[in-house]
Formats: sequence, C-alpha cells, structure tokens
Amino acid sequence: MKKEFNTEDVISVTTGILMHEIDGVYDVINHVMNVNAFTHQLPGLSIEATNEIFKQHPELLKVTADDVKFIDKEVGFEIIRGLHQRFGEKLVLKGGE
Repeated sequence: MKKEFNTEDVISVTTGILMHEIDGVYDVINHVMNVNAFTHQLPGLSIEATNEIFKQHPELLKVTADDVKFIDKEVGFEIIRGLHQRFGEKLVLKGGE
C-alpha cells in the first residue's frame, strides 16, 4: 500500500536529524518496514527504512545531515521550505510487506 508523508518526516528518517515531530518518524518507519516500532528499535529500523526510502526516492540521496542541520526555528523553517520546493510537501512511500 502507498501512503503520503510530510517530506520533512521522510528526510528526518534518512538523515537522522529530527526536522518535525517524532510521531512522523514513527509513522514513516512503521509504514515502510511494516512494523509497530518501539523507541529502542528506531536506530536499527531507521537504517533499514532509509535503504528502502532511497530505493523508492533516489533523489533524496543528495540530502545529507549537513544540509538540514539548524540551530533555531527560523532557520529550520527556511530549510523545510527549501525541501518543499525541491521535492514537494509530501512524498509517497510504498509500505513494507
């Protein structure tokens, strides 16, 4: 099944930098990996989910943690606006089997 997610939630998973609320990270990982993750599982599952996300959206390989690090909210909002311009506000991901 395919589902839309906020771009910043998907990029939070692929970069390891929390850009939005943690619930979005859980939603992405749970959907892509077809699990109901617990907090202690996030590090390992995020690696597996990142690999799957990159298969589905190879254009995200160009976004690194250095690209999305920010020190205050205003800079963070500017980075998110830039990501929305590049990739759209939502990304569609296929769920795990």
